[in-house]
Amino acid sequence: MGLKLIGLSAFIALVVAGCGVTSQVFTVVGSTACELAFADAAAVGDTEDTVEDLDPAVRACTSLEEWGSASATNPAALDGVNPFEFLGNRCHSGEGLSGTDLCGALLAACGEAPYADTTYCLTR
Repeated sequence: MGLKLIGLSAFIALVVAGCGVTSQVFTVVGSTACELAFADAAAVGDTEDTVEDLDPAVRACTSLEEWGSASATNPAALDGVNPFEFLGNRCHSGEGLSGTDLCGALLAACGEAPYADTTYCLTR
């Protein structure tokens, strides 16, 4: 009985390893809430996505650098839109995002490139 149990355990371990489950776990553990929110938005189909899909990322990202990095890692989330232009539009949308750390960081950085040229900063 013990030998069968060891054999079954080894088989299950090989199946799990072959399916890539282990690498998925490490990807999730190593990701920030910001990156995960971007990945969720990127996973929404093109015919179903809305600008609100990235609101969780606006709330989760804590810096402009993190926002830029997460957008570069998940380009499908923004479909080619400038990530800082998009962010400025969401911060200005009246959806309750203007009080987030990220929108505050964008407002504070309006005098710096590349943020100064966003519509959000130009209209301030």
